[in-house]
Formats: sequence, structure tokens, C-alpha cells
Amino acid sequence: MIRASVIRRDATLADGSPAWLLVSQVEHARISGELAAAALPELLLGLGGDEAAQAAAQTSEFAAIRKQMLAAIRRHDDGWRGWIEDPQLDPEHGRPYSFTEMPAGDALRIWSGSIAAAAEEGPLAAWMVGGHFRRLLDHSETLGHQPLADLWRATQDRARDLYLDEWKFAAPRTHTDAVAEHALEALWIFDAISLWFCCGCPGGDAAAPTEEAFACGPFHIGAGTTLETTLRLAPPTGGHGAAIDDPWIFTPPAIELQTPAMLVPAKRYQSTAELVAAYEPTTLRWTLRRQSH
Repeated sequence: MIRASVIRRDATLADGSPAWLLVSQVEHARISGELAAAALPELLLGLGGDEAAQAAAQTSEFAAIRKQMLAAIRRHDDGWRGWIEDPQLDPEHGRPYSFTEMPAGDALRIWSGSIAAAAEEGPLAAWMVGGHFRRLLDHSETLGHQPLADLWRATQDRARDLYLDEWKFAAPRTHTDAVAEHALEALWIFDAISLWFCCGCPGGDAAAPTEEAFACGPFHIGAGTTLETTLRLAPPTGGHGAAIDDPWIFTPPAIELQTPAMLVPAKRYQSTAELVAAYEPTTLRWTLRRQSH
């Protein structure tokens, strides 16, 4: 059985006792997709911000590239579907696996499932998602040097070469290595922004700031790309979390984000059934807006 993981972040119950907020990987990816869809098309595509770039982004060729990019970003964690029904426990700690704690074999199978889901959207999407997980593997101290990881890496590298060749052959004028590389960078950027929200930013009365690695301090992302920006935590409004973004890389003046989550007491659980019985549904909400000058 493939174990399923979550984003597990610290929270506090009404009585002050510690708890965890559990957010599914699929929901995190959906938020990534919403943010990417709200980005200015010419910036998402890496074309620049002038009038010529805006016009190019509206052509049918680049509109098709943008569509496949957005599908890849939105679906890049589809291999994790089903976690809420079967949230396997880490036997050492009696808690649901965080996405950074997965056993190697399970993680690699789920990553492969995500790539297969992206392939339904087209070869560029599959190449992007494969590259995303290739990067995660290369930066993982626990997974990156295992023999099983070496086999997965070699297999996926061959598959990605074929996906990229297929995509480039379809439209050599616009389907270039540079466009593909920027598309992959865009996936990394919006994945990271979504994690910035989902892993640490207060999103309502139930959520408390966490001191984990993804604590919600100022976050600069996309250096050297058309999507370069900095996010900062802002005072909450109306019970929602809030953040500001500068420079503003999006089309609407503000973006409302939300995700369902499960709130559970932080303790050692003996079984999946015990954990599921402790679920208390909640919602994390954030407003992302332009910084006023």
C-alpha cells in the first residue's frame, strides 16, 4: 500500500493545547495553479512586461503553451490523491507523514503517478512535473543517494528527453528549450509560494504561526525571471490571513485563497482510524494583495 502524506503544520486548539493542521498535497497544488492562473500571462510565459510581450502572450501559440503550463502546475501533486481516506502513520512517531518524511519507495511511486497525470495534459506538462521531482530528489539528503533513487532518476531522465523532443517537434518556432526551462521555473515558483502559505502563514483563528523551516517570514522568489517578487506577511483581515506582494506580478488587484484542512490534537496515534476519528474540519484563508506605495 502506498502511504499518503500531508502538509503537517503546528497549530493550537481553543484550550491552548498543541495540534496539527493537515493540508493535502493536492490542495497545495491547486493553490499553486490558482496563483499561476492569476499571474500576468506575459510574465508567466517569460516574455517580459512590455506591449509586445503582452501581444505575444495572446497569440494562439503562446496561449496553448500557457494552458499546458497551468495544467502542469495545478496537477503536479495528483499522485497524492486519496490521502484523506488513508492517511498512513509514521510508525516511529504515531503521526501522519509530512511530505518531507516519506519512505523512498512510496515517494518515488507517488511522484511517478504525478508525472503520469501531467502527461494527460501534454508532453510539456509531463516534462515540467518530471523536472520538478527530479530537482526535489537531487536536493534530498535522505532520498537522493539511494539505489532506488538512481534507477528512478535514470528512467525519468530518458522519459523527459522524449517528452521534450515531442513537444519541440510540434512547433519548433515557439516550443524552444528556453520556453520549456522558464515553464519549469514557473512551476517551482508557484509551488514555493503555495508552500509559503500552506506551511506557515496564519490562515484563520485555528492556525498559529509555526517555527518550522517554512516559517512565514519575507519570501523572495523568482530571482532573475519575469516572475521575481517578494511576499511579506500582513496584518490579518476579517479572520483571514493576509500577505502583500511586491512587485505585483498578477492580473487582479487582490487574490483570495483558501484550502480545507483537518485540525487534530498533536499526540501519538495508534491507528489511522484513531487519527481520522479525531479530524475536525476547518478552512485556511488568505488574501494576497498589492503593496500600497
